[in-house]
Amino acid sequence: MPPSSRLPALSVIAIAALLLASCGGTRVTSSDNILDFRGLATLLAASQSEPSPKPARVFMIHGMKHQSREYAWPMIKAIAEQMNLSCNGTTPCLPSLPTPIEIDLPNSHGKARLDKYELTSTRSNQRNMEIFALTWSEMTQPIKKSALAEPNIGDRVLFNAFLKDDIMIDGFGDAVLYVGTYGRIMGEAVKHALCYVVGGTPQHIPNQGTPACNSIPPARVVALRSDEPQEPVAFISFSLGSMMLYRALEDLTARSSERGSSADKATDPGTIGAFTRLTASTDQVYMMANQISLLQLAALELAIEKSAEGVSPGGGKATSAAVSTPPLINPMKMVRNALRGSGSGVTPKAVLDAAGPRKLEIVAFSDPNDMLSFEFDTKKAEEDTRALNVYTEIASPWLGLVANPLTAHTGHSEDDTVMKFLACGGESGKPRKC
Repeated sequence: MPPSSRLPALSVIAIAALLLASCGGTRVTSSDNILDFRGLATLLAASQSEPSPKPARVFMIHGMKHQSREYAWPMIKAIAEQMNLSCNGTTPCLPSLPTPIEIDLPNSHGKARLDKYELTSTRSNQRNMEIFALTWSEMTQPIKKSALAEPNIGDRVLFNAFLKDDIMIDGFGDAVLYVGTYGRIMGEAVKHALCYVVGGTPQHIPNQGTPACNSIPPARVVALRSDEPQEPVAFISFSLGSMMLYRALEDLTARSSERGSSADKATDPGTIGAFTRLTASTDQVYMMANQISLLQLAALELAIEKSAEGVSPGGGKATSAAVSTPPLINPMKMVRNALRGSGSGVTPKAVLDAAGPRKLEIVAFSDPNDMLSFEFDTKKAEEDTRALNVYTEIASPWLGLVANPLTAHTGHSEDDTVMKFLACGGESGKPRKC
């Protein structure tokens, strides 16, 4: 074969090797230039007044693309290692699949599964940790395989096949399903999972997007006493999972005045109380590959209608400028409102006082070379919120020209540096000591 005829094949091989290459050392910077934030380890601190402290709870939800239930394992292992926690009686932690809680909804094309992992502290005056990991991708996988199959397309070059199969079909397919009518079912699965997190038993209600959450233990329903023992909570979400999670929390706390009908919102006082307490106990939010800015565009039509009626998306009277400019809720504020309330649904001050005085901290990890993630506008944070963009170069660029887009979007939990920051937090640009 002449040398010239081998060039295209060699180019494809070089690109493929580049795309599949593992990342090197990770460079981490932040929007505040000091990279200072709390880590998950702070959830474990217990006061002397709690002889039997309740465990900290972490809820985890994956993003777009098909995932196995083991997607949570790298993060669980990293968290346990950094915090000196054991699982299944072993240190270092070696996760194994627990018996899942299966979420099987009418008109769904597959089941979602919720796994609960229990991590045990080996230190005195430290809480144990419960990690709830939701796997929802089996709900969308059969649809994508059927609707987007291309059996007669012919051969694609390696790079284009990678982009089409992994990013467009497997990735964007999930996002399109969620912003369409099927998103109602996907969102209900998240609400079912969150009902289990607060100790309840969800019950599907026909023609409604929010299940009844029954048999919630009284201790999990909101209390106004400042001496009520805490159960610290944190949320970890990946790409599309962030929008799914915070939209679900908006509905479950009946705070969203901008979207959906009354059938989409929780109305039972016990249910609202349990989720109000859950969100009030949450002062740490970690988002990997933040896509909320992109997915917010799906709400533009409703926002325009509200502006035309003289109502701004954030409440209050709309101005002419609000109508001429895309009237979308600031994505960072949407997350804050889901956890702290907006308008008539503001979380009672006594509830927040019982949960603790610290600000809500929203930390968004994104690789600058991830084409599918976007920054938060941190300058528009409320007084009770601190938002931080953390830039993590987990997909090593090759000659400054190209970086693996899939690693940039999904590789956070496989990166040791990112996991150390997540578990321990950051201080003066370096990971804290757990």
